[in-house]
Amino acid sequence: MNTEEYHLNILITLLEDFFPEHAVWVLGKNSINELNLTSRLELSVIGKQEVKSDVMELAVKAFKESDLPFEVIISHHDVLDYQTNSKIDYDLLKA
Repeated sequence: MNTEEYHLNILITLLEDFFPEHAVWVLGKNSINELNLTSRLELSVIGKQEVKSDVMELAVKAFKESDLPFEVIISHHDVLDYQTNSKIDYDLLKA
């Protein structure tokens, strides 16, 4: 895995802290294995439970302030088309 274990642990900790009741999918062309300093990691937080806007804002801030060497983009999806991985009904936030 190209992503250092240290960075992977940061990512997992932040996701568990802010989205414990949600599934998280990696979207886009970059997988966790291929991340580098110029990468963007697109994450989709999926669940029936709404993510409160203040929680999402705190998560975005935490990702920005973390030691992750790549940009993280977080979107919340109530519905995801599992056939095409198309995003439906989402709020997009950049960290």
